[in-house]
Amino acid sequence: MAGEVIAVRAGQQSPEFWDASVFIAGSMPARAHSATSWQAEVVTLLKAGWTGAGRLAVFLSNPAEYVHDVVAEDLIDWDRHALDAADVVMVWWPDAPTCG
Repeated sequence: MAGEVIAVRAGQQSPEFWDASVFIAGSMPARAHSATSWQAEVVTLLKAGWTGAGRLAVFLSNPAEYVHDVVAEDLIDWDRHALDAADVVMVWWPDAPTCG
C-alpha cells in the first residue's frame, strides 16, 4: 500500500512529520499559471510513483498563487528551511534556452 504525499507550497506550514521529502524548484514565469501547472504535474507524477509506506513531503518553491505583497525575507527563510529538510532537491527551468 502506497503512503501519503503532501504538497507544501512556499510560505505554507510544513507537516508535523514525514518519512521522506523532496524540494521542487525552478523558474516562475511572468504568468504564474505556467509555474503552478508544471509544479502540479510534478506532484501528480510523484503521487503516482510514490510506493513508500510512509509520508512524502513535497516542498514547492513557488507560492500557491502569484502575489506582489509577499515579504521576500519570509520566502527566503521558508526556502532555507525546506532545503535543509529535503532529502532530494529537484530543479527544472522549462523556459531556459537550450545549449548546443
